[in-house]
Amino acid sequence: MELINTENAIDQLATPAVFKQPMLPIFEAIHNSIHSIIQSETPEGKIIVKVQRKPVDGDLVHEVITDVVITDNGVGFNDKNTKAYFQLFCDNKKAEFDSKGIGRLTYYVSFSEVAISSVFALNGEYLKRNFKTDKANICSGDIPKHEPENEKKYPVTSVHLKNLRPDLLELYKSISPDILIDSIQEHFIASLLSVDTISIEINDGKIVTIDRNSFQSFKGKPFIIQNEIFDVFHIKRNPATRSNHTITLSASGREVESKKIDFLPGIKIGERDDKFYHNL
Repeated sequence: MELINTENAIDQLATPAVFKQPMLPIFEAIHNSIHSIIQSETPEGKIIVKVQRKPVDGDLVHEVITDVVITDNGVGFNDKNTKAYFQLFCDNKKAEFDSKGIGRLTYYVSFSEVAISSVFALNGEYLKRNFKTDKANICSGDIPKHEPENEKKYPVTSVHLKNLRPDLLELYKSISPDILIDSIQEHFIASLLSVDTISIEINDGKIVTIDRNSFQSFKGKPFIIQNEIFDVFHIKRNPATRSNHTITLSASGREVESKKIDFLPGIKIGERDDKFYHNL
């Protein structure tokens, strides 16, 4: 007997956040890829974000997102991660990343179906696991089984967010390729500065690759609070999505809070001999 009303749980836990930030399902999928790569300890982690669009009402200029495929070479959907995926509140990444365990629920707010294909290593051999889920069955049914992989001898996982819900077309219409690319760059500054072995390739009409070296930054002096070391990065950015000087607090590679800095002049941070100076 199924006792979990998954659809209501998603509506209560994830829907308000997605309506506030429509990019959240894509952000969460990329975060999960970053965690998977860190767990795999691969020296060259790569994430590919492929966006599919279509015209709406004959508008060939402003195409809307329909599908997003996020591919990575992380640890993949082994038994532990697959079991956690089918739990409403999973805690498999709580200790390492302080994850809340509900981020993937945002997928089902915006997209009708999620298709997952994963090749992963286990005891010296490669296995594969493919499955599809939707809003109604994410926390029900049997855990999908794995089978031998005879062709690919390397880890690769794709999470396909399929078929944007028709009632959310207006919400996503304003997300142009430039806005999507800039939003991903802005959101993952903390993650990419924290981990120097990961790159994110974004394919949305044009291909843009970002990594730690993509940001004009220099590292300030770290400080310690209650035995926790906090790194400080000064970053020069000119994004379309943010026009103010800001201070951003991050933990586990995620932005926790961002606030406007009122005491800096309302001008761009200048350069001197290709280095930054701050008018403080």
